[in-house]
Amino acid sequence: MLVAVVIVCLALLAPGKRMSAQVQTGISGSVVDGTGAVVAGASVSATNDATGVVTQGTDTSSAGAFTIIGLIPGTYTVTVDAAGFKRSVKTGVSVEISKESAVFFTLAPGEVNQTVTVADNQISLNTTSPEMGTTLEPELVKTLPIEVSGGPRVVNTFV
Repeated sequence: MLVAVVIVCLALLAPGKRMSAQVQTGISGSVVDGTGAVVAGASVSATNDATGVVTQGTDTSSAGAFTIIGLIPGTYTVTVDAAGFKRSVKTGVSVEISKESAVFFTLAPGEVNQTVTVADNQISLNTTSPEMGTTLEPELVKTLPIEVSGGPRVVNTFV
């Protein structure tokens, strides 16, 4: 009886089977522009075609990479939005159990509609009798030499 109790105690205290690394189910990839330069900060989302559930992924990294994990197996539509680019959509992306599907996007430039209004005070410009002149700042005058060519300085004669 004592031997049975010891065996049960050892079985309870014995370490269980160790878990190995598991592969996440999801979609990963990268986003670049037409020249091949990475697009950082683009918003990536995946929509399950069967259920219509939208999973918002993280924005692309500084290397243009993204990963959306935790998706249930099925077919997805992946959408990428980035400022200054047209929206890009890939349909029929298959997600399988314990696999990460790879999707790569090349974004086309979008239309930029931007209005810039510049307002400033009007300046007066003498177009009838133009004169050449220069304005010297007080700090510059203070740093000029006191004697010029053996005589005292005269600021009006500096050219």
